[in-house]
Amino acid sequence: MMLLGLDRFGKLVLGVGAIAGSLWVLNLPYPMIRWPVARVAPMVLLPSFMQMDHHYRQAIIQTEQADQLINQATTVEDFELGSEKAAQAQKHLDNLPVWFLGYYPKGYCGMVQCGWKFTLDEFEDARALIGRMDAQIFQEQNALTVLETHSSQVLEAQNSFETSDPATQEDILKNWQQGMDELTEIPPETLAGRLAQTRLTAYQRDYQTISGQTAVLTKGNALLAAAQQFANVATEEGQNPPHSAEKWDRIATLWEEALAELKKIQPDEPDYVKAQGLKAEYTISLGEVRELQNAEKAAVKLVQAAEKDINKLVEISANQSPERTIAAVNQVISDLEQVPSGTTVSEDAQVLIQQAQAYLGKAN
Repeated sequence: MMLLGLDRFGKLVLGVGAIAGSLWVLNLPYPMIRWPVARVAPMVLLPSFMQMDHHYRQAIIQTEQADQLINQATTVEDFELGSEKAAQAQKHLDNLPVWFLGYYPKGYCGMVQCGWKFTLDEFEDARALIGRMDAQIFQEQNALTVLETHSSQVLEAQNSFETSDPATQEDILKNWQQGMDELTEIPPETLAGRLAQTRLTAYQRDYQTISGQTAVLTKGNALLAAAQQFANVATEEGQNPPHSAEKWDRIATLWEEALAELKKIQPDEPDYVKAQGLKAEYTISLGEVRELQNAEKAAVKLVQAAEKDINKLVEISANQSPERTIAAVNQVISDLEQVPSGTTVSEDAQVLIQQAQAYLGKAN
């Protein structure tokens, strides 16, 4: 009895397997198989109808969702999700048998109340819409790539500007401007274009603020640099004294030019405090040079006067008493001792003093 039951069970399994295999073969997606079955026994194609119904419904749903997300995207995430929906819709459309579009399974739709009809126009419209969305997705992806690339360029320039030295700031501002120019080229009808316009507002505001400050800084730096150049030349010219009064005057003029440049820096400019510090230093230097110039003039005047007095004494010494001559020589020595050291005639004064003292030694 047990053997008999197993035999019947085996036959049942074989029968079910045969039926399932037959249904699988009859539902293969080939027109030469499905068309004859659809005319004679359409209910055998129930699995195919269910699959077609599923792909149709999903194609419609995914297409509508993709259209909504892509054409009304407000964020990059919306667009990315719309791209996924469009790809899913395309897969469902690809699973719809184009050769079967004109067949409407009345029996199946009567049971499950399906609301679709496979028409060639409907199918082509759906595929055309997906095709347009694919092109739109490609355009959007390219635009988003441009957006992120040049937004990064602007942000990099903005961040590096704060820590850069004045020599490189002009190049950084050029990169910043170039990045903004590229953002303006993004098609405004794309999501990237709309995002770019929002970002550009902020980028341009920051650029104008920083470039304006840079212009002021550049002006201040230029004035400071000019003043320091005059000061450097003046310092160099003043080395290895003594110098003539004329040279001290030229050096003083250089310090005055340096001060003139510093005076051009206004109180509201960033370099004003630094300029005031240099102004104090340069004013002291100018005063020292003027003192040296005046000392040089006075020394030259004293030596020239002493030389005249000496020449006069030589001429009249024979006609006046020795006492008066000695008194006159002592006066010359006293005048020459007033010649400050560190002038171009200091050595000449010392030589004249020595000569006058030697004369007095002989006279006594």
